[in-house]
Amino acid sequence: MRKLSVILMIGFIFLTVSFTQAQDITTMPHRMHFRVLFVDYAAPNGFPTDSVGWTNGIEIGYTNLINKNFAFSIPVKYNLANFDGRSNAINMLSVDAIGRIQPYNPASKMVPYVMFGGGVAMERDSDINIQFPLGLGTQFKLAEHSLISIQGEYRFSQKENRNNLQLGIGATFVLGKMAEEKDTEDFDGDGVPDSMDNCPDEAGPQVLGGCPDRDMDGVVDQDDECPDTPGPVENKGCPDLDRDGDGIVNELDACPDQAGPPENNGCPNGDRDGDGLLDLNDDCPDQAGPIDNRGCPLSDRDGDGIVDSKDRCPDEKGLIELFGCPDGDIDGDGIPDSKDLCPNMAGSEKTGGCPEMNKEEKETLEYAGDNVEFQFGKSTLLPESYDVLDQVIAILNRYPDFQLEITGHTDDIGRKENNMLLSIDRAQACADYIKARGIEDSRLTIIGKGELNPLDSNKTDAGRRKNRRVEFNVLGQ
Repeated sequence: MRKLSVILMIGFIFLTVSFTQAQDITTMPHRMHFRVLFVDYAAPNGFPTDSVGWTNGIEIGYTNLINKNFAFSIPVKYNLANFDGRSNAINMLSVDAIGRIQPYNPASKMVPYVMFGGGVAMERDSDINIQFPLGLGTQFKLAEHSLISIQGEYRFSQKENRNNLQLGIGATFVLGKMAEEKDTEDFDGDGVPDSMDNCPDEAGPQVLGGCPDRDMDGVVDQDDECPDTPGPVENKGCPDLDRDGDGIVNELDACPDQAGPPENNGCPNGDRDGDGLLDLNDDCPDQAGPIDNRGCPLSDRDGDGIVDSKDRCPDEKGLIELFGCPDGDIDGDGIPDSKDLCPNMAGSEKTGGCPEMNKEEKETLEYAGDNVEFQFGKSTLLPESYDVLDQVIAILNRYPDFQLEITGHTDDIGRKENNMLLSIDRAQACADYIKARGIEDSRLTIIGKGELNPLDSNKTDAGRRKNRRVEFNVLGQ
């Protein structure tokens, strides 16, 4: 049996080399295969392998490639089997239905796959048993119409002591012509296969998809509005017109009826007011003005030195820092609005024009700085901090012009860079809570000091706790 298997294997390999038709065998659906088998019933069933040797067999089958990645096959196998740990050489015949999943790559000479399925096995003087094969294999392209295949499968049997391992090597032969050969048909003889030819009944160059182009302007005749006169693609194959003869086609000419140079977009040169800006681009072609004002003269009706185009109060003389508007004192506290930190609330010069907070309000801000708490090492506010921040918000609501500066501090545990970022994040967390309760973002300033400004020594727990804080400072107080 072993000698016969080897002879058959050599014969099938010789036949595969004789097939030389130029086709992509990985996409041809019908094929036959032959394999020599090496079978083991000992190890899969727990019997010693040194007392019972491997047996041989043969396999022949048909395969249909459903698509490039899945195939269905029906193999028929005949082999000898040693059961129950004895060399009893029982004849075994099996028929399977197999599915095979494989990746497809036409450039690769190797096609690996996974196989699975089910089948029936018949042995002499015994009942039929059902087996379920599962395995791996690969095929190697030996010639244009043939492959060498190597496959290993483990077969699970519903009958006791019939699980087995099978290794096979053999050849696969592809049958018939593959469908892709039809791509060589070329009805109009232009060298472009009909399957790729956009105009299969009319000869044309490959670069234009096989369609004709009589005027050779790169626009195929079926899309060319002037098929016998060359013209650019953007003009649908028709030539551009130039009425004023300045070398710039009408479509691109800003002055199609007046000749002008290309740098002037086809319009004639002209600068009537002599301000250095061509009339084409001059908003005031008869009045000289700077180029950054589009050729129009600058005007300053109120004479405050700020041109009207940038003056928010063009008819009232004002200050540059107030964008041309006059200074005032809305709250009547004697401090000009331009220098008043609280222009809508009367205050003293000592507080920058803001009203001075009472003692209780100042103590509330100090209390808030000492009692805002966060999760350890994070910028997440603890719930007990909400009531503290609500007291700060109440002060800001009583004084709508107040600007609040929120400064975060940390102890010196950890890297300086991380402490700086943490102090900023904690100050921002307080600001986010305050903004969420209706305080405008423009009234809040965020500062991070990290470990730079300790209030106490960082060598004790009490000192470090004191240094971990957020300060709330009202500007002007």
